[in-house]
Amino acid sequence: MTTEAARLLLRTKLPGTTIPPEAVSGTRTWSHTDAVPRHGRYPLLLLSPGFTMPRTEITSLAEDLASRGYVVALVDHTYENTGTTFPDGKTLTCAVCDDPDAYPPATIQESRAKDLRSSSTR
Repeated sequence: MTTEAARLLLRTKLPGTTIPPEAVSGTRTWSHTDAVPRHGRYPLLLLSPGFTMPRTEITSLAEDLASRGYVVALVDHTYENTGTTFPDGKTLTCAVCDDPDAYPPATIQESRAKDLRSSSTR
């Protein structure tokens, strides 16, 4: 989690907190990107939190599931969590959070399905 994403998370979840964003962004886990897969077949779990919850909030759940033999992919839904930071460093904030009624469940479901669909099928 970048410092900016941590700042947005703290502002949303703990308004007025004195916890520095760097303390959150500096937290280390066993999870990492670009993991080298082991040979064999393993069940895949897609975890897709949203509505102010970035994927980093359920890292401990993902790590526990991975320790039990699952391959776990965490997905951020841009505009549906406190902050998504892209590889270029730009952080986008939650649009849905400001007016949830403007986004009917069917719209959210369609958006999430697009996020999870393979790029080769788009």
